[in-house]
Amino acid sequence: MKLFCIIGFCNMYVLPYAKTYIKAIQDSGAECTLLFWDRDEVDGGNDNFPGCRKLCYQRKKTPESSAKDKVLGYLGASKYFRKVIKEENFDGLIFLQTHAAIACQSVLNKQYQGRYIVDIRDWTLENYGIYRNLEKKAIDSSFATVISSPAYSKFLPEHDYVVAHNYTPFPEDQVKAIREQLLRDKPEPIGISFVGTIRFIDMDKKILKLFANDERFSINYFGTGSDILETFCKEQGINNTQFYGSFSPDMTTSFYEKTDIINNLYGNHNKFLDYALSNKLYHAGQFHMPILVCPDTYMEEISKEYGMGFVFDVDDAKNPDKLYEWYSGLDRDKLAEGCDRFIEKVKQDNEKFYALIKDFVGS
Repeated sequence: MKLFCIIGFCNMYVLPYAKTYIKAIQDSGAECTLLFWDRDEVDGGNDNFPGCRKLCYQRKKTPESSAKDKVLGYLGASKYFRKVIKEENFDGLIFLQTHAAIACQSVLNKQYQGRYIVDIRDWTLENYGIYRNLEKKAIDSSFATVISSPAYSKFLPEHDYVVAHNYTPFPEDQVKAIREQLLRDKPEPIGISFVGTIRFIDMDKKILKLFANDERFSINYFGTGSDILETFCKEQGINNTQFYGSFSPDMTTSFYEKTDIINNLYGNHNKFLDYALSNKLYHAGQFHMPILVCPDTYMEEISKEYGMGFVFDVDDAKNPDKLYEWYSGLDRDKLAEGCDRFIEKVKQDNEKFYALIKDFVGS
């Protein structure tokens, strides 16, 4: 029986795309080993993937961990990964992060040429020449390298990349209900919602101040971290808002039922943000819902190509007026057509990705 190994520098439950690889391996009749840094330090107890063997490097890491602790964790995990893949001689490896593949480069060169996949979902350390050289070697010797945004090819070495979108379809009945509601309602105030974990607090505070007490809009934050913004609004006397804290994934569409425009304003001129495609873009595409994006980002490029969004500069005090005028004249049919074209392209890309994995595992 074939044996494949999926490798990551963090707990597998925070890398949802791991499930796609696990399913393909198990569907092929092969065995799946998960090799990862258990940052929770509970012997992989929080990573519940039935039928998979778990091999964990255990070292606690929290947002409060010192830089020294983080470096020691990466070094320890890297040594453990190399030891395991050298001794086990797997039929194939899947690295869920670029730096995991680079950490194992010495073993890959000797034992796994053309027998591993590198899955790249973020900008990492491409500013550094040594890192870029190691990255190029890892990519060139891979069976395939997967990227979650076509724009990543702008900072990665030249290669024939396979695109895998972070797209998860919502239930059809819920999508249909939200689409019909958007066609039926003429909202006042217009609900602008951020749905998900809130991380860029300074940006969000700037947005809240820009729309403060503008009765044409309700500025909503639904997700972990919203309590900080709720406190800020109380202190600032900002009242045209709604908040909700942490929620389970199955509640996501209930918040989009309260939404007319999706807030995807994270920031720009930051390599971690400029090239990425946000999960919210896939939500907008499914719901036929317009999305706010920052200028000078790949999100701007895609939203313009498919006519899905409004480029919103948070430093322009006139933008609330511009947005209101734009939304009031929104062509719903044109928006829906663009959203459908985008989602169809996403599905086509992902079908190629799924075919690649099946080819890799030999199913």
